Amino acid sequence: MTLSSPPSQLESLLLTALDQTADGIGILSPDDQVIYANKHFAALFCDQPDSLIGKTFNQKIIQTHRAPDGLNIETDNIDDWLAYANSKRRKQPFRSIEIDTKDGRWMLLSEQILDDGHMLVYFTDISHQKQDEKQLRQLTNRLQYQADTDELTGTNNRRNFLKQTQLQLEHNRRQQTPCALLLLDIDHFKQINDRYGHPGGDQVLIDMVTVFQQALRSYDILGRIGGEEFAVFVPEADARTALNIAERIRIAVNQWPFEYQQQDINITISIGLVSDDGSHDLQTLFKHADKALYQAKDNGRCYH
Repeated sequence: MTLSSPPSQLESLLLTALDQTADGIGILSPDDQVIYANKHFAALFCDQPDSLIGKTFNQKIIQTHRAPDGLNIETDNIDDWLAYANSKRRKQPFRSIEIDTKDGRWMLLSEQILDDGHMLVYFTDISHQKQDEKQLRQLTNRLQYQADTDELTGTNNRRNFLKQTQLQLEHNRRQQTPCALLLLDIDHFKQINDRYGHPGGDQVLIDMVTVFQQALRSYDILGRIGGEEFAVFVPEADARTALNIAERIRIAVNQWPFEYQQQDINITISIGLVSDDGSHDLQTLFKHADKALYQAKDNGRCYH
C-alpha cells in the first residue's frame, strides 16, 4: 500500500498481517480504483499486488475473464456481465455472495462500503464448506431415496406411492380431470418362489417393474405395495384410456421373456381397475380396485 509518509510500526504490522493472511483482501477507492491488494486478492485477478494498484473494477474483471486462472467469470459477453454486476454493486452498505474460481475452489466475497465511500473487499475460501454441503446433500438425497424406494425393484414403495398418488389425486380434483387406479398382482407367485426359490421370484419382480415402466406413460405413478402386488395411478385419464393402458401392460407382460438361470418362466398378471371423476378419496379407490382385482383373478381379465 502506498503511503504519503513512512508507515508507523503498527501500520507495518497491519500491512504484514494483511499480506500474510490466507484471505484475499483489497480496498477500492470511491471511484472504484484498487488502492490496496494483498497477494491472495491479486492472485484471484491473475495479477501482482503492485501492478493491480490503480486499476478499476472493470479493468480487473476484463483481465480476469481473459486469463486461464483466477475468478471464474462465466459469460460470452463481458460487457453485459459488467453492466449487470455494476447494477448490483455499491447499492447497499454490505453484501456477500459466493463465487467460484477456474481451478474449482469456492470463495465467499464480501463487500463493505465505508463511510467515506471506500470499499473493503474480502475473499474467504469456503471450498471445504461447499464440499461438506455437497456431501450432506448427497447423503440427504440418498436417505430420502431409501425412504421412498422399494429396495428390491427400485420403484416407489407403498408409503411413497400413497404420498405421490394423494398429491396427484388432489391436483386432478382441482382441475376436474378423470383418473384411474390399477392394482396388479402376479398370478401364482408362490409357485414361482417354490420352483425357482426366492432369488428367482426376486428376479421376476425386478423384471416386472421394467415391463411396467416401458408400458406406462412418463407421468403415471408406479409402486410396489405388497409382496407381488403393484399399483399404478393413472392421472388425467378417462375409463377408456385407463383400459388401454391396462391392456398394454397385460400384453407387455405376456410378451416379456421372463427367465431365471436360463429357464423360461411363464408369467401372467391380474389387473383390477377403477376409474374416477374426482369424487372419491384414495381409500375408496383402493377398496374398489381391490374388489376388481379379485374379480380379475376369478375371471382372468381387467375389471372396473
